Amino acid sequence: MQTECRKAAKRSGRGESGERFSAIFAANDLTAYGARLALYRRGIRVPDDISIVGFDDLHSSMYTTPPLTTVRQPLFDVGQRLGQVIVKMIREEPLDIEIPQLSLVVRESVRRIG
Repeated sequence: MQTECRKAAKRSGRGESGERFSAIFAANDLTAYGARLALYRRGIRVPDDISIVGFDDLHSSMYTTPPLTTVRQPLFDVGQRLGQVIVKMIREEPLDIEIPQLSLVVRESVRRIG
């Protein structure tokens, strides 16, 4: 088992094309959880062998092992702005869409390279 884990760790950071990579940026936190599980099952350590970043900042992300680094999006603001856009569309008013401020929540699932 130990040898298999070492082999898997050596393979980490290689995509199907054979190109090296050092991190996964998941579309959302749940996908990052799945990626973390798949890496764990292959003996690949996060963040020692590969870093993972999610997107959502779900409350549970601070309790994963290791705690997930993620991008926080202000869901209330997003919903409020979308509601305003829908009302403007109904009234056939010009749309001015503002993108809410995102922030990076750095936890323990990434490591600095270099």
